Amino acid sequence: MKKITVILQEKNVKVNSLPENIQSAIENSINLFDDIQNLEATLTDESTDEEKAEFVEMKDTHEEFNESIVGAIENFHKETEVKKKAEKKNEEPPTPAPAPVPTPVPTPTPEEKKKGIGFGTFILGAAVLLVTAGAVNMMKNKN
Repeated sequence: MKKITVILQEKNVKVNSLPENIQSAIENSINLFDDIQNLEATLTDESTDEEKAEFVEMKDTHEEFNESIVGAIENFHKETEVKKKAEKKNEEPPTPAPAPVPTPVPTPTPEEKKKGIGFGTFILGAAVLLVTAGAVNMMKNKN
């Protein structure tokens, strides 16, 4: 817990300003620290080796957990510093852009006619097909 409070003081970061996942990790670390304190209070000289090993394992786990929280806090602090610098950079008046170099105006080229079948051509073709089919049908009926 000491490392977490020290890093928060060094970086001048308040717990409430941290993301929820880091806040919940800090709460879990506090709860784990309380469990370690309770376990340490129950240990005596007559405690078994398993109980002592469990205590040492919990303590090591807590230290590793605190290290990961400290790393997360440092990363969060770095990200916020980068964002602040970017905001300051955006707030500064923009430097005037150099005068644009005049580019030659391209000469207009005549537009090419579209190639392909239009809707009108399709209608005309369908009409011719119907007339032809009707004429063939009439010739069949005449004979």
